Amino acid sequence: MQVVHVKNLSSVREELYTKSFTSELPVPFEELQEIFGLKLRETIQEIESRETKSSAVAYLYSKAKSPEFKKLYNQILLSLRAMLDKDFIYQPNPTFRIQWPGQRAGFFHIDSWVGHGPSTINIWIPLTDLTDTSTVWMANNEDTNALKKQVIESKLKVSEYEKIIADKMYPQVIPLGNFMTFNDNILHGSVKNDDSKPRISFDFRIAMSPYLIGAKKIGIDYVSDIFETEIQSTQRLVAKKCKTIVFSEGKLAHLSHVTQRAIIGDFCNQRNLVPEIEGSEFYTMDHLPQIKEWIDLEQDKKVDDRLPIVIASRECFESDTEIIELCSQNGIKLYDALENLQLC
Repeated sequence: MQVVHVKNLSSVREELYTKSFTSELPVPFEELQEIFGLKLRETIQEIESRETKSSAVAYLYSKAKSPEFKKLYNQILLSLRAMLDKDFIYQPNPTFRIQWPGQRAGFFHIDSWVGHGPSTINIWIPLTDLTDTSTVWMANNEDTNALKKQVIESKLKVSEYEKIIADKMYPQVIPLGNFMTFNDNILHGSVKNDDSKPRISFDFRIAMSPYLIGAKKIGIDYVSDIFETEIQSTQRLVAKKCKTIVFSEGKLAHLSHVTQRAIIGDFCNQRNLVPEIEGSEFYTMDHLPQIKEWIDLEQDKKVDDRLPIVIASRECFESDTEIIELCSQNGIKLYDALENLQLC
């Protein structure tokens, strides 16, 4: 597979979903080198030799928090927006990766297999020189689609499909100061790094309309802070307040309030609900005194203005029948966060 170099991504915008391209970074690469250090490989290896590999990765993220890097990152995003001539949402913080000597940075995969969506586009930027074994390997769109089908139909394990596709994967060695794009339609990964030094890179994803980002969340995993987008405006309009209840007496009595809050919080992010107040139902009482009080307080409001209630799960209650009936009779929407259901 031959990755095509282009001067401007706008000329290949629609092809970004099926092909891979390289282009020159819209910021001086020397500025990135200054932020992370001209002897970045030696620094990373020195940290790893006296501490751990995770400490070396932490070093990269500490540098990425600097005002200098954030400024460059914003410049890259704004330049991509100008190149593409189209709004997009993007990962607020890029991911830094180290491919250590003798190791792989990741098996061959497509991004939807690891939770990303079909309209996401990867922007991959190496910070160190690349060799055949220390770069990203890719298959073309046709071979990728054929393998995707075969993996599902034959229920292949990773080692099995990697053997099938091995002779159709090719290394993409791009010069420093350039970036590379690829999408969910491009199988990619790495092989064992035969270089004596680590490969260091960072990457991030963007997504244009219709913002199909898989299991990721807008507002958390993807944002649009530096320029307005249609999706951002839509989210502001549909956001609605809610009340949440944490409670554990039923089959899920082992779930702590902290765990329940995490389940409820993730559900609310997906539903554009904003928790206004949280309560914990009274224990040793099976008549739901607090929930009934909340329902009574909503009766003076119009039905459409009554705040919905979100619970971690109906299974947190000894009996879910009464709470569902109470909310239904009083025009209160009730959500089960774990099952992602509106109960009434």
